[in-house]
Amino acid sequence: MPDSMSVAAGSKVRRLALCIGAAALMLTACGKKTPADPPRADVSTVTVAPQAATVFTDYVAQTEAVNTVEIRPRVGGVLEKQLPIEGERVKIGALLFVIDQQPYIAALAQAKAALAQSEAALVQSQRDLARAKSLSEIDAVSQQELDAAVAKNDANLASVDAGRALVRTAQLNLGYTTITSPINGVMGRAQLRLGGLVTANSTVLTTLYETDRMYVNFSISEQRLLTLHDGRAAEYGLVAGLRSAG
Repeated sequence: MPDSMSVAAGSKVRRLALCIGAAALMLTACGKKTPADPPRADVSTVTVAPQAATVFTDYVAQTEAVNTVEIRPRVGGVLEKQLPIEGERVKIGALLFVIDQQPYIAALAQAKAALAQSEAALVQSQRDLARAKSLSEIDAVSQQELDAAVAKNDANLASVDAGRALVRTAQLNLGYTTITSPINGVMGRAQLRLGGLVTANSTVLTTLYETDRMYVNFSISEQRLLTLHDGRAAEYGLVAGLRSAG
């Protein structure tokens, strides 16, 4: 019997000790302080406002010179010289090609000789006419002879004018054997090599391209074009380009 009472008493003591320990833990937990809030971090702010923006769009395009000039000779002959090389920049008046000048030098000399003969014939006919007029005043020559002297002198005058025109034509043709650049630009590919035979006003020797300004040709879809016509082109950044091209 004492043993049973001892065991029961020991059990009560243990339960009481456990209750006291639990109560002490609760009091200790209640007595702890609440942790402080973490420090605030500095935050920067940005004011957002609407503004125009340029949107770039890629297109497949082809460049084109503002001005192109085909170089054609005004006289025919054998091509003797090519001064600038292909792709080289040239200025107005720069010498490009030279055609064989010897035939045209000979033609000019022949025209000058023919003009000299016509002028000599005119001098003689003028003397004959003056003599005929003086003789007609004293009825020493017939009216028919006087008329013949006048006609011959008029023919010689016309022959001199024709000779002067031939000399001028021969001078022009000789000048056309040297071909110069009519614009500032870049020389394209030569279509005929030295020694080739050129035909007047037909053979294309080369093409000059004016590259100080260039066209850029590109195409856009019909939907984009309608958008531009609706007045919404600013958002695509294409208004200025289309106006300048138009």
